[in-house]
Amino acid sequence: EWLASFDDAKAYLMSILVPLGQKVQILVLGCGNSALSADLYDAGFHCVTSIDYSQVVINAMHEKHAILRPKMRWAVMDMTNLAELETGFFDVVIDKGSMDALMVDEGDVWNPIESVQAKVHAMCRDVSRVLNPITGVFMQISFMQPHFRRAYLLGSRWLSLGRDPAGGRDSGIVDGNSPHPDSSSSSLL
Repeated sequence: EWLASFDDAKAYLMSILVPLGQKVQILVLGCGNSALSADLYDAGFHCVTSIDYSQVVINAMHEKHAILRPKMRWAVMDMTNLAELETGFFDVVIDKGSMDALMVDEGDVWNPIESVQAKVHAMCRDVSRVLNPITGVFMQISFMQPHFRRAYLLGSRWLSLGRDPAGGRDSGIVDGNSPHPDSSSSSLL
């Protein structure tokens, strides 16, 4: 939990999730061996689907949580190609350091290489597709500065809000052109 633990982000996560109800459909991108999915389940949100491109990680996480958290779903999947997931199915998509991982080979942060841009755009495009078109929320917990992520998050339905995970300062970023005020991308800084 090098980036942020569940406790670090709990107040912010709950401020988004609780109003949506415990049956909210949550997708966790690039889950790795993070405890985030289990922590969400233990907080009462049992409709959690966690994906990662590593079969080894998914097998280990499924085995670890199968008995105590039987409703959790685990799938081997590339977050830049979510074709297996139903359009508009998820109420919330959570990215905890996943975009950061895609950006690791970016080169110049002000002008990332095209292959990196293509991967990040593919991820954002598919996240947008699997989110509920009216009330879907994309939450990011990221080490990357908001002004570098903003170019990928802005578009026809993205609204980027930056907040400190501990509930502190607001980054002041409020941009986008979202047709639905409730359809947003929330970012934890």
